[in-house]
Amino acid sequence: MKLKSLAVLLLIFVCPIQAAVDNAKFSAEYAKGLTAYQNKDYATALMLWFPLAEKDDAQAQFMLGNMYLQQEGDRNNSIKALQWYERAAKQNHLAAQSTLGRLYLNGQQVKQDFNLANKWLTAAARQKEPDSQYKLGKIYQDGLGVPINANKAAYWFTQASELGHSGAQTALALMYLIGEGRAVDQNKAIELFQQAANQGNANAQFNLGIIYRDGLGSITKDLASATQWFQQAASQHNADAENGLGDFYKTGTFVTQDYKLALGWYEKAAQQNHIAALHSLGAMYVNGYGTPKNYKLGVENFTRAAEAGHGLAQMDLGVAYFTGKGVSPDSVIAYAWLHLAAQQGVENAQKNKTTVYNRLLPEDRRRALDMAAAFNKKFTRMK
Repeated sequence: MKLKSLAVLLLIFVCPIQAAVDNAKFSAEYAKGLTAYQNKDYATALMLWFPLAEKDDAQAQFMLGNMYLQQEGDRNNSIKALQWYERAAKQNHLAAQSTLGRLYLNGQQVKQDFNLANKWLTAAARQKEPDSQYKLGKIYQDGLGVPINANKAAYWFTQASELGHSGAQTALALMYLIGEGRAVDQNKAIELFQQAANQGNANAQFNLGIIYRDGLGSITKDLASATQWFQQAASQHNADAENGLGDFYKTGTFVTQDYKLALGWYEKAAQQNHIAALHSLGAMYVNGYGTPKNYKLGVENFTRAAEAGHGLAQMDLGVAYFTGKGVSPDSVIAYAWLHLAAQQGVENAQKNKTTVYNRLLPEDRRRALDMAAAFNKKFTRMK
């Protein structure tokens, strides 16, 4: 009995010792693989990590997933990447879960699948991974594969916000501002915007600029602060802030009026397809503000904005086609653009539309109505 007990006792101690030796070996082999990976010696990294991954080393599995996903040419294999990520994720590997969620959410190198995105982001979010919590909030806010649920969105934004995620702080601030998923609380919204802005979040900086520009809650109107926040956001290429600075310099709001600076800011925002900036840029060219008059460039920018659904741009484009400034005159096309502008309630659009229609030849009126219907389907923005 004593010998048997001793044998059992030895076995009890040998197993943990052997496990420790194996783990140390795994760690050493993993470290060698990591060095090879960092030196872009992927063949060696694969050779060292593959046996570990087969023995269910979750970190090795995750890194194999990275290798298969990130490499170029024949070595890139998203199917194998997903297989390794999933094996690691099923072992509760946080980075694997969040990576799978992001891949399925964005459809990056894999087929977009909102259900799988939700599954893996939820797993990572429950492990308090803030970016997964933020993305899960967006899923519920936008109804991606699930019914829109503002309360669930706000819950996950709150979780991520408390962990310092600036994107979640900004999203939650907007919810407090408009009463979506949370009761309206302007001061709480401002607090969250400030937290995110202080972390360098450009969207939060822009929103603070708007708050200081117009005044809200405990914040009184302060154009100096508005300009500073716009400038901080614009330095990060935030198109809304670039457009806002364009407006400031065009109108001389707080800053000295400067059409050339306004033009420059509008151009920066227009390069990012900012709709309002495209229209404003077109108006600058047509009126010769900060640049010689150029009707052709004006019409080009009006067209881009009008096709994106900007009502004033549709109005101005209709006028351009009617007058033939910057484009060959065509009253049928003019009518179609004015029709869209009138639908959006743009001032004088209905009157101009009627004027153009009355001047059309009878045989052109049918074409104008058909074109207006076609434009309505193609260029009306969904609300």
